[in-house]
Amino acid sequence: TGVQTCALPICFPVTIALGSWWVQLPNLILGILSGVGLPPTIDVEYLVIGGGAGAGGRYGGGGGAGGYRTNTLTGLNKATNYTCTIGAGSAGAQQDSRGSNGSNSVFATITSDGGGAGGVGNANSAVGANGGSGGGGAGNNFIAGTHNGGTATSGQGNNGGTIVTGK
Repeated sequence: TGVQTCALPICFPVTIALGSWWVQLPNLILGILSGVGLPPTIDVEYLVIGGGAGAGGRYGGGGGAGGYRTNTLTGLNKATNYTCTIGAGSAGAQQDSRGSNGSNSVFATITSDGGGAGGVGNANSAVGANGGSGGGGAGNNFIAGTHNGGTATSGQGNNGGTIVTGK
């Protein structure tokens, strides 16, 4: 009764039925179905987390966590569908490659950024990438210097860690 199913691009299928509501994952649509006793608008508490990032390759820094946002959206109309996107995480990198950023997650007008990729232990890409939480800096004793972590998106996470290396 109003429960929708979906194809499975990135994770296991989940369909949750809650009375006069239906929720479809992983590319989620929150629908408020008409039902007896429901007001014309409702308030919804949300938690939106972006996809985590991949770590850098050899001597690499860790990938940053996806951004984290939670609050309440007020006055959602039950006659409206609210489309959501669940951001994919990213795999760690091979050898001398930097990791990849995670993907953004979105609910209605709320976006949580994907995590920042971890740096790789070479001179070109040792700094962590910016993201929901920044990726970690990377390095080894062959590349002297300070390699900063990426900067977090304001209000969503933490900066990535910095590493200081020397010969």
